Amino acid sequence: MVLQEGVVLPLVALSQSGTPKEPDKSLSSIEDCKMKIGRAGVFKPLMDLLENGTPRGKNDATTTLFNCQYYENKARVVQAGAVMFLVELMDPAAGMVDKVVAVLSNLATIHVGRKAIG
Repeated sequence: MVLQEGVVLPLVALSQSGTPKEPDKSLSSIEDCKMKIGRAGVFKPLMDLLENGTPRGKNDATTTLFNCQYYENKARVVQAGAVMFLVELMDPAAGMVDKVVAVLSNLATIHVGRKAIG
């Protein structure tokens, strides 16, 4: 499996390097990878994409946040500062309102998520 071969951390490094390549969003849709992605420290670099990324990077980052919906990951997403960036992306001009609302509603299922959203 890709994660067992140590690919997640290089993907995180790529996302932090400022190169135009975005982290591979397809990993987040694989059930066995979701928890490993969260434990690998992916959420902080995703916040950089939400704040400074291209429209595609922001979309991919939001998709990854939506896909990695384990309880433990939700707290990590909130702690990484996602709520502030997600609220900013609720602007209809960004074209991501539906996706952002889905992520925020998922985060609202935990106490720290509700607190951050409030």
